[in-house]
Amino acid sequence: MQISITEPVLQTYLFIGLLLLAVIATIRGRQVAGSIGVDVTQELKGFAILAIVFSHIGYFLALDHRFLFPLSVFAGVGVDLFLFVSGFGLAMSACARGESVVQFYRRRLKKIFVPLWIVLAIFFVADYLLLRKTYAWDYIARSAVGWFPSANLFSDVNSPLWYPFSSQ
Repeated sequence: MQISITEPVLQTYLFIGLLLLAVIATIRGRQVAGSIGVDVTQELKGFAILAIVFSHIGYFLALDHRFLFPLSVFAGVGVDLFLFVSGFGLAMSACARGESVVQFYRRRLKKIFVPLWIVLAIFFVADYLLLRKTYAWDYIARSAVGWFPSANLFSDVNSPLWYPFSSQ
């Protein structure tokens, strides 16, 4: 006898039930400390990653958007939380090392801007060669320093699909 569950809402309830069982089964006791530790930030990052993954499954991989509905709406929260907690971790790491703001950014300058410049050069050249699209020099200069005031899918070089369309 084969059992088939085809209703997306029931599938979601079953998935949430199994997820809660997994969370309850893996909960560990913890000493409450005076400050936020690495364990807490890792758990928050895990929640953020799961929120993003569930939204991608619910909206892009499932045929019916009702599948994972209550979980799939937290994508924006997951992205914001992940960025916030990652920044918090970087700041705490810099404070623990005793780095100044200048030292902090100097250490990361090559890691951030060199890949940005390479990708931007590829995008600008590809846009020119493939689409015959050109950009103003001030736009290129602002992009080189990482300033992207808008994210219009059809007019901006920094317009990945996970950003909302901009009216600017």
